[in-house]
Amino acid sequence: DVRVGFSTPDAPISRLIRAVTRSKASHAFLVYWSEDLGQDVVLEATTEGLRIVSWVRFKAHNRVVDTLPIAWPVVPAIQQHADWLGAHYDFAGLAGAVVPSLSGGRLPNPLGFGRDALFCTEFIVRVLRAAGHPGAESLPVEGTTPDALRAFFKPR
Repeated sequence: DVRVGFSTPDAPISRLIRAVTRSKASHAFLVYWSEDLGQDVVLEATTEGLRIVSWVRFKAHNRVVDTLPIAWPVVPAIQQHADWLGAHYDFAGLAGAVVPSLSGGRLPNPLGFGRDALFCTEFIVRVLRAAGHPGAESLPVEGTTPDALRAFFKPR
């Protein structure tokens, strides 16, 4: 089972993201069971790049807001995106995502697409779209806030 998680670290960039997007969470990540490691792990795009860290370690250093199940087979899409491991953090895309947030979604991200870098929600939306998750095409690859992604998975 794969879950999407939301957290709110206390780093300056996290506070900025929460302020600009008016989100309760500033970070999104995937949690899943690793057969190789014998434990739950977190797959996340951080300022250190796309990485895998143990769930236990992640929870010890982050304030988790929520984790929600993804009721759709996304593991093949995660494996398909394994080449992104170690990819740089998409600071330019994140900065460009502020434009649509401040404009109420009316303006596109002027710094988006085409780079070998990711930020957290961008990675998750790419995985959801690659998996053919119903409704994922309605989520912008760049510009989806953690709260918008959380609302996408929150039971109505």
